[in-house]
Amino acid sequence: MDDATKGQIVAEMEKRFGSKVTVLNFTSVSASVGAEVTRAAPGLWAWLRWPILAYIWFAFRSIQHAFRYGTAAVIAMLHDVLVVVGMKPSWA
Repeated sequence: MDDATKGQIVAEMEKRFGSKVTVLNFTSVSASVGAEVTRAAPGLWAWLRWPILAYIWFAFRSIQHAFRYGTAAVIAMLHDVLVVVGMKPSWA
């Protein structure tokens, strides 16, 4: 949300409720943060897939075909990374 929109919302609240509205905190995330997350996601996935696979394999070691659970978790994590990488911001 930009400053103009925030100002409109605060003005409307003051008008509607009849008192001064104090904004305690207002932060925004820039497009550069989204670009940084998009850039880092594939590398993070490449690094984390092996420990996750090993942990799930170990945790489910008493279950037949425990490796499948770890593989499914890694595939699900890859899906999440691809969703982040594939998203295009509406403002771009």
